[in-house]
Amino acid sequence: MMSFILAMLFQAATAPWGPPVQAQWEGDGSDIKARIVTHDRPISMTGVTTFTVVLSSDDHKLRVSPFITATRGIAFEVIDQTGRAAAPREPIAISPPAPPLDDSKLTAVTPGTPLMINIGAPTLNVFPRSGKYQIRSIVSLMDVKTKPTKYKQIRSNYLTIWVFE
Repeated sequence: MMSFILAMLFQAATAPWGPPVQAQWEGDGSDIKARIVTHDRPISMTGVTTFTVVLSSDDHKLRVSPFITATRGIAFEVIDQTGRAAAPREPIAISPPAPPLDDSKLTAVTPGTPLMINIGAPTLNVFPRSGKYQIRSIVSLMDVKTKPTKYKQIRSNYLTIWVFE
């Protein structure tokens, strides 16, 4: 029984989560895509991890809150060399949801103008220790204009990252 409880606690600690950000889209959102990019250099455990999350849409109907960050709307799924979810050494403090915005304050995402979200976080807020990891972003959106509120999660591609002490 104790091992089951410990396994559940570990799973909860490694599950990527962040509060969703306000957005608007039409339909089921299947045309919304995310990808994550970074440089190809190893990352120091004592340094800063930098990524760019690129959010795109094939139509002209996606609008996203300008408050989207690594602590609000974007979470990271990190997989170690054994294929297991890896919790960061020190988790990022999650920001509270932003207040609802007027439609005119949302950022339009069009086929020719993707939304580029630059992320810089201490490496220990993303990875547990040195090693080779797979990482992807999970973007969480909510459309508060619809009744009931719609939610959408978009998963990006995986990147291979080497982290050293």
